[in-house]
Amino acid sequence: MACGDAGRPAPLQDGLERNGQPIAGCEEFSYRPCDILAAECQAELFALMACMRGEASAGVALPEVRLLAEADAAALVTEASAGLAMALPAADFQSQVRAMEMLGLMAPGLITRESDVLDVMIESLLAFYLVPSREIVVIDRGGSLASLDANAVLAHEFVHALQDARHGLGQLPGEATLDSDRVLALTSVIEGEATIHQLNMTLAYDGSDLDDVNYDALFDRIAQTGSEVTFDAGSPMLTARGIFPYTYGARYAGKQWLSGQSSALDAVFEDPPGSSLEVMLAGEPLGVPRWNAFEAAPAAPLGYRLVSDDVAGAWVVFGVMAALAADLEALPGLRDLAEEWRGDRFWVYENDAAETSVAAVWAVDWAGASAASRFAALFAGWAPEGAATRVDAAGAATRILAVERAEELERWASELAFDTQ
Repeated sequence: MACGDAGRPAPLQDGLERNGQPIAGCEEFSYRPCDILAAECQAELFALMACMRGEASAGVALPEVRLLAEADAAALVTEASAGLAMALPAADFQSQVRAMEMLGLMAPGLITRESDVLDVMIESLLAFYLVPSREIVVIDRGGSLASLDANAVLAHEFVHALQDARHGLGQLPGEATLDSDRVLALTSVIEGEATIHQLNMTLAYDGSDLDDVNYDALFDRIAQTGSEVTFDAGSPMLTARGIFPYTYGARYAGKQWLSGQSSALDAVFEDPPGSSLEVMLAGEPLGVPRWNAFEAAPAAPLGYRLVSDDVAGAWVVFGVMAALAADLEALPGLRDLAEEWRGDRFWVYENDAAETSVAAVWAVDWAGASAASRFAALFAGWAPEGAATRVDAAGAATRILAVERAEELERWASELAFDTQ
């Protein structure tokens, strides 16, 4: 599923009586908001998006557009996703959520069952493109369907339909094969491109000449919005996909677009970024190996078993640090620190006792010892309810241990071997 999300920057003020500024090469369109449920409106917006991407809409089927209540939209996504999700047994899912709470990746009590993840996601959506059925769902929350906002949302989703026709979104790797950070990076390409075309369409409808737009400043401002929204939202492991792709992803895709228009963006689909860090750097050379997988799980003490593992990534690490610092003024420095991330993985364990307890190990590697120590110092003040933690920094590595049974903390610390390189 590719989604238009409320986390992206809001469009400009709407209004029906405006004269738009035609985009070079796409002068035949009206550049005036229309009712997005009208067939002629859909056809015009779809063709405009194709023109802006430098391709013909002929031969690409116009997706069906449906207006659904929030509950019906959620039911549709649940039905379409059946059998596709990475389903964990209920007990293991609960252990995974608990571990993320103990590591500061998610607010306590926010998620109690897998369906809560969908509920949280749907609450922030304006519309989405459903890849399996190739249809667009607009969520009916009582807003005008003839506003610039509504037109921009539908245009965004039409870009996904065009991406699907060219790149096969359903064939791209996803949750079943990639860790969370790599999914976030790939999603940033998909949503970032759609956001760029939506933004340009909005500017043109509002009467702006795109030749006069300072895109570098605009993209930096959008990225800054992403930092601030993440600070406000918290729970970065859950909220990242509703914020990062539409902000930093937009800047990443925008830089590619400026360098070579649609052909440059097409190339990114063939070789997408491997981590959120690459997206944060907007294509600047990383200077280190592209990916550090931490493939060896630390051996757990007797009585515990490994439940799952995942990668948080540079952006989620930034979100955790922002929550720990609780200072809006600190965001630029923390973002710079997050750009020194060089790989991480966290592992979730539970014991086999009648009364299950959870333990989590999080290994983070950095560009240097200073970054590892700064992250450890921030995390040292973290005290999750109902758990005990230990933070160690050695060289360019930070290692975090969190256990529900405080009396087992030292046993875990003494038995763990962080041989993860």
